Amino acid sequence: MTWTALQWTIRWIRSHQAAAAAITAVVLSGLTGYGLYNMHNQLLVCPGCNPPEVLRVDHYTIRNNTNQEPSLLTIWFASTGPAGKSLTVQALYIENGPSKYPDCHWIPYNESSCLTPFTVQGVSIPALSVVPVSIDTGSQGFYFAAGQTYTIDVVTDQSWFGGFRVSYPPVNPDR
Repeated sequence: MTWTALQWTIRWIRSHQAAAAAITAVVLSGLTGYGLYNMHNQLLVCPGCNPPEVLRVDHYTIRNNTNQEPSLLTIWFASTGPAGKSLTVQALYIENGPSKYPDCHWIPYNESSCLTPFTVQGVSIPALSVVPVSIDTGSQGFYFAAGQTYTIDVVTDQSWFGGFRVSYPPVNPDR
C-alpha cells in the first residue's frame, strides 16, 4: 500500500466512522461465527491444566443393543496436553436426551440442573492418546433416532467439555 493510498484510507475512515464500525462488526462477527462453527468437535476447557487440555472426537459408533435398539454409544476421544497428564471421564450428558423430569429446561454449563447423566467408570484419557468411552443409553430408556444429531457434554475430574456432536446413523468421513 502506497503512502497516498494509506492517507486516503485514513481520511475515509475518519469521515465515515459509522460505516467503518459497521463493516468491522460484520467482519468480526463473521469470523467469530466461522470459528465457532468449525470447532464444534474440538473443545477446550481445562483451566487448571497448563498447557491446557483439548478433547476432540476422533470418531464414534452407535450400535444396537441385544433388543436391536440403537443405544450403544462409543466415542473415541483424542486428547492433547502435556505428556504425563490425563483426564478421568466421570459422566456423559446428551443435551437433547433424557431429562430428570418432564418439561425440564436445562441450564447450559450446569448439566446436573436437568439432564440425566450417563455415568462412566474407570476411563482415563492420557494426553496425546485416543481412548474409547462407551455408554448404554438404553439403561435410561433412551434410543438414538435416525436422522438426528445429538450434542454430547463430557464431565471429567479436571473440567467440563461440551458441544461434541454425534449423528445417527454415524457420519465418520475419515473412517
